[in-house]
Amino acid sequence: MYIRKFFFIIGLSFLFSFLLAQESKYITVEIQFKENQSLETLLEFLPKAYVQQQDNEKAIIKILPQEFYAIRASTYPYKVLEIPKSEFLEYKATKGAGLPNQVIQTLVNNVSQDSLASYILTLQNFGTRYEYSPKQDSAGVYIYNKFVEWGLQAEFDTYAFGTTTIYDIDFVSPSIGWLVGTGGMIVKTTDAGESWFSQPSGTTLELYGVDFIDENTGFAVGQSGLILKTTNGGSTWVTQTSGVTNSLYDVNFVDSQLGLIVGSSGRILRTTNGGTNWSTITSGTTQTLRELQFVDASNAWAVGTSATIRRSTDGGLTWTAQSPPAGVTNYLRAVSFINNQNGWIVGDGKVILKTTNGGINWVRKNVPAGLDSIIRGVSFTDLQNGWAVDYSGIIIKTTDGGENWSVTYSHSGWSSRFTNIKAANINNVYACGSYGYLYKTSNGGNEWINKTSSLPSQYIHISNNIVATIQGSVHPEKECVIVAHYDSYSRTNPTVTAPGANDNATGTAAVMEAARVCAGKLFENTIRFVAVSGEELGMFGSDHYAFKARDEGRNIIGAINGDMIGYPTTADTARLVVGSYQTTNRLVDSSFVYNQRYGIGLTLTAIVDFTGASDYGPFALAGYDALDVAEATAEEIWGGADPYYHTPQDTYDKLKPSLIRKGAQLMLASVAELAKPVVLGSINGKIYYDLNRDSSTVGDSTLSGWVVKLYKNGILQDRTISDENGYYNFKNLPRDTYTVEESLHTNWYQSIPRYDHPNFTNTIYGENAGKKAYVLDLTTNTDFNSIDFGNYSKILLQTYHYNSGWNLVSIPIKLEDYSLNNVFPNSNSNAFKYDGGYISTTTLSNQIGYWLKFQNPSDIQLYGEEINTDTIDVKAGWNLIGSIIEPIHISSITTIPDGIIGSNFYEYLNGYKKADIIMPGKGYWIKANSDGKLILTKQYKK
Repeated sequence: MYIRKFFFIIGLSFLFSFLLAQESKYITVEIQFKENQSLETLLEFLPKAYVQQQDNEKAIIKILPQEFYAIRASTYPYKVLEIPKSEFLEYKATKGAGLPNQVIQTLVNNVSQDSLASYILTLQNFGTRYEYSPKQDSAGVYIYNKFVEWGLQAEFDTYAFGTTTIYDIDFVSPSIGWLVGTGGMIVKTTDAGESWFSQPSGTTLELYGVDFIDENTGFAVGQSGLILKTTNGGSTWVTQTSGVTNSLYDVNFVDSQLGLIVGSSGRILRTTNGGTNWSTITSGTTQTLRELQFVDASNAWAVGTSATIRRSTDGGLTWTAQSPPAGVTNYLRAVSFINNQNGWIVGDGKVILKTTNGGINWVRKNVPAGLDSIIRGVSFTDLQNGWAVDYSGIIIKTTDGGENWSVTYSHSGWSSRFTNIKAANINNVYACGSYGYLYKTSNGGNEWINKTSSLPSQYIHISNNIVATIQGSVHPEKECVIVAHYDSYSRTNPTVTAPGANDNATGTAAVMEAARVCAGKLFENTIRFVAVSGEELGMFGSDHYAFKARDEGRNIIGAINGDMIGYPTTADTARLVVGSYQTTNRLVDSSFVYNQRYGIGLTLTAIVDFTGASDYGPFALAGYDALDVAEATAEEIWGGADPYYHTPQDTYDKLKPSLIRKGAQLMLASVAELAKPVVLGSINGKIYYDLNRDSSTVGDSTLSGWVVKLYKNGILQDRTISDENGYYNFKNLPRDTYTVEESLHTNWYQSIPRYDHPNFTNTIYGENAGKKAYVLDLTTNTDFNSIDFGNYSKILLQTYHYNSGWNLVSIPIKLEDYSLNNVFPNSNSNAFKYDGGYISTTTLSNQIGYWLKFQNPSDIQLYGEEINTDTIDVKAGWNLIGSIIEPIHISSITTIPDGIIGSNFYEYLNGYKKADIIMPGKGYWIKANSDGKLILTKQYKK
């Protein structure tokens, strides 16, 4: 995954020859390199490239132009290679970072030096934020409240770690067991490790070993020759006389009377009366004996330093040496036997030994890759199934009697140090260690659960990470973490005098400012803004967060850590160090690009760090890419480059605000590039009244108050109503595919969209929706304009104007109520129709013209079904006729029979006038030569 040991040659050292590709948009690049390296790693780093040809001296690859990559010319320093649109590639040391993302550029520009100063001073003024100080909790609440103030989803990520080291475990049944550890710790469970309660040991000395014969009788041993016995399940413990001052490390009874104890300087103690008396047995060694196993009344084994293996075949009275395999000289720390023939020993140097003949021969077995050099405990339940732990936090398992081992759990970190492992049965296995680490599996090791929080309260400390989240709108399962620790430490007195302005209020302020400027923005991937505690004790907070994420299978695509970014440690006041743990990764390379791309102006030094002395370390150990941004390397800081480090003088006045801002900008740019800001889209259009039903909006009026709905995957996302101009708009839409549909009014019909529209769909989701809608892909086009709907109705609301005095009127739409008072409520006369003479009427009809008088000018609104065509009966002589919904020219009027029209058409406007257009709502005189019919038809536009 990482580029290592590639040597590109330019001039004497590196030589690039470049030819413009003849096909597609690729540029052909010929790279000559040393050491016959494969290009597989290079191509992982340059994903838009592929190998065209390769041999032992060179490779010809194709790379897209205008793609920008950070390329390591040697291990250090980092460079940036630009691939422009030209025949030759240009190798630049300070240019070629590519065009900025404008959203990210705005975010970077919005980082405020004043805001950063405010956060730092507030954190500094808490006085100290050391892990066991109440001020740390106050600082956490302050950070949480700021996250909430900015509208982010915030939470306290609570975790527990122990205040003691657990050295040994013993179970007498699947449910009942004990733990012993530092400070005289004895705790018991009666529910298979789900909960634990304290038992009074009566001592503050270290307890290293515990063994119970049954549910009542048990023994514990520890420092200074201490032996404790209980006969009531641990409710009370009584000290027994050992007669020695050595540290005693393990105790094992084969029955209620016969027991053995081993300890430092080769010490072995034996009892035959249940511990009433203990006698010293000659072991034949002065090496420390760390653990023993009593298999039966005769056979016992003890192991210890310098590859010491001792065996007894007479119940512990006498002991003989057994030889480890050649080359094994290490400290042997644990032993597990199933019977007097089959056993296993583990120890330093990744040693796992196995015997099948009672230790006459020991064979060394291979261990999985990645194990720490110290294997601390081993436990078998039968000839096939066994478990072991290493000091770094890895648990391994075998199902074939120790021939092959595989990692079943890994929690390698600074605080997780396993000391022992014991199997209650084939399913329930317990691993313990420093800082109260207690893990349990209930399925033989397929899944391990941290049970530290189940210990009694006096043995654990509760702490909080503060986490704020911006949920990704496209890939919420992808997490981008920006992290810093908010605790502080002072060598003088960490609980009183640790202002920690630089270490690490600066990093915390950078995380907070990133949260502030990103609040309310949309990103494709999820961003977690994480302020962690417990860093000064050993990265507890980040260890908890990173390994919990790993155990939950969460996909963290990158973690950006800031730690001490405020004090210039060299003459270059813009210098910061960017690093990764144990091996380089893409985030370090990318930081150089982003520094240039967004004009941040830092002088960056890249390192591969092997101390892991900040919160990026646990993320790297958990398998995630992590970047550390700091003012100097750990070695430089520890060497005095920052004179205020871990002192009461670590205050804001010692810092350079511009450097803090630049560091915060780099951290923000790095996490924002990972999260990918969403370029929001929009969809807008109008709702038209397609009066002519011609599926065209030309010349049509608009409709206000119409509901338009937006769907994604059939789920309603938003709804809006067309405004007074018929306009609707959906804004700030994440890049996705949407369906836009309208809700139809009763008795209305759609004419737009047309079936041949490129975005037409007849898949609709809403109630009362039109049968035609649009499907729009905002991933390929950020904005869609003029996404219009057209509608028409046979039920209309029409307005007609009439003058004061007498008017010729008609009714061009079908009504439910044709009474004169309903149709023309403002008239002040009866209506008069003509049928060879005037006839007064108060009931009107279509097709007929009427004389009607108005006192004042009037606008009359008629609501009904439009009449697009009508056939009017006429008689020979003069006729008073009506009209239809649309103006029509008299030339379009047809007759049955042909040629019966014997005069002009006449309208009345304060006098008779010749009419060429028959207007809706008006009446007209026409003379017919004979009885017949006039046919009036709406003229549809093409």
